[in-house]
Amino acid sequence: MKQEYNALNKQNSLLGHGQLEKSGDVYEVHLLGKNDIPDILKLQQKIFDDLPEEQKSFILPKTEEFFDKHFSRGHNQMLGIYVDGKLIAQSIILNPTEDHPETGMVDMKNVDSPDKVSIIEGVLVDADYRGNHLMEKMVQYWIDYTDSIGREHVIAEIAVDNPYSWGVFLDKGLTLHSMGIDPDDGTELYNAHETLGNIKDKNLSGHFNYYAEKKQKTCDAHDLGQQKELMQDGYIGTSYNRQTKKITMAK
Repeated sequence: MKQEYNALNKQNSLLGHGQLEKSGDVYEVHLLGKNDIPDILKLQQKIFDDLPEEQKSFILPKTEEFFDKHFSRGHNQMLGIYVDGKLIAQSIILNPTEDHPETGMVDMKNVDSPDKVSIIEGVLVDADYRGNHLMEKMVQYWIDYTDSIGREHVIAEIAVDNPYSWGVFLDKGLTLHSMGIDPDDGTELYNAHETLGNIKDKNLSGHFNYYAEKKQKTCDAHDLGQQKELMQDGYIGTSYNRQTKKITMAK
């Protein structure tokens, strides 16, 4: 029945599929809608409950009313990854319009008109499926989907104390432009942004070649003071070395 559900009831929302790296099980990536809110809430609660106390600040659980309102604005979307009919990963996509220009970003200047921008937030992966690079897959599907609907900029904000997450965005071609503070819980955030055109150029030339002619500096990932100074001087974070814990900044 679960395979039939995927094949028949969710066929129109299917963006792609593949195999999980650890088990080989088939996964499907879908655009989610109002009918999926029960699955969305269930996965959100499971992930929040599974987090250790010191990591619970990484996510701010959303209500059923939030998701209902989110989908009521027709351009907004969510991505979900299913395995055998079970939702195992999800992310929220905001596609602002002139009528609803809100981006949800807390300390970032507008980069273009609202209808040129797409924002991803609330990226969640079931801990039982870690090690399958599902976040990387969702970010890439978001970038590809954003391109398919004619938007030109991709934006995200990520907790500075979550290097795995912001490292993924750097790997996918986004850059760290500034920092902000979440007014809801005081979490310090990176503001990540890039144009789709620049991401495509990086993919063609390689990130190293793309930034080879620019002035570069490296700084410790934990040295937020130095990073802020460099950002104020026009530098942006372009890559992260997970072995040395260093961020490369360029301008």
